[in-house]
Amino acid sequence: MVSRARHLLRRCVAIACGLKGYLDIWWTPQLPIVYVNNPKSGCSTVKNSLKLAQADSYLSAGRSSFRRDDNPHNADDCLTRHGYADLRHGGPRLVISCVRNPYARALSGYLDKALHGDISLYRELHGVRPASFEAFLLALEAHPVRRLDEHFAPQWINLGLPGVKYDAVFYLENIAELRNALRGVVSNFEVESRVPHARGASDKLKAFYSRQAIELTQKLFAGDFARFGYSMEIERALEPPGKFWTPSGVVPVHGNVAIAPSDGLRSINRLIRYRELLEAGVI
Repeated sequence: MVSRARHLLRRCVAIACGLKGYLDIWWTPQLPIVYVNNPKSGCSTVKNSLKLAQADSYLSAGRSSFRRDDNPHNADDCLTRHGYADLRHGGPRLVISCVRNPYARALSGYLDKALHGDISLYRELHGVRPASFEAFLLALEAHPVRRLDEHFAPQWINLGLPGVKYDAVFYLENIAELRNALRGVVSNFEVESRVPHARGASDKLKAFYSRQAIELTQKLFAGDFARFGYSMEIERALEPPGKFWTPSGVVPVHGNVAIAPSDGLRSINRLIRYRELLEAGVI
């Protein structure tokens, strides 16, 4: 257990490094990709796809002894969240993530975590299972936004925006573009769907969204709607705003933009250094 003094030291170092919030980063050891985790937005599918691509790369290179955990959320030899020094010194990498329409994502979080999950894990619920979807949204509204669990928090917070300079943030509603774009750096990349926590939220919008729920979701996730280009019309909740998003804006569906490593890794360099100190036991 980490002592109170060490917690304070870590917090002071994080503040000194200019770090705010928590950025959950994963990367493939050999493929030039860093993925920033964004729960309830296809994270299982993205992680599973990256693991399989790295495994294929190992096999193509003649390596047969490596560990690939079937659970996409477990680190292994194909996808890791440890060894930050290797990440910092390993050359340029794409920095990517995936987002989802806020209406569908909020409902998915409710169905998976608040209605069927262990509510003791989520401070914003205060140990009480919400009586309705509206009650769930009101509980989120009453909680400090930057302290919301990552399954419920606005996606721009999970992604560390505007500080992180992404090469591309893909839309779950147009996940095929993840494959199309990453094939520019990983020729055999395929999207391998993995949805262990799926609750069919996208098909249940009409059943759960009252006028109050719509207004609360628009208020809670106003930053996601505006930044990622999603329409506030719930009837358009399944429409992707474009091919993908970059700090320059939404790339249109018919746009022709190739992605390549740019300033993404450098933009999280302070976080990587901080994690190195944690791994080394310095703080």
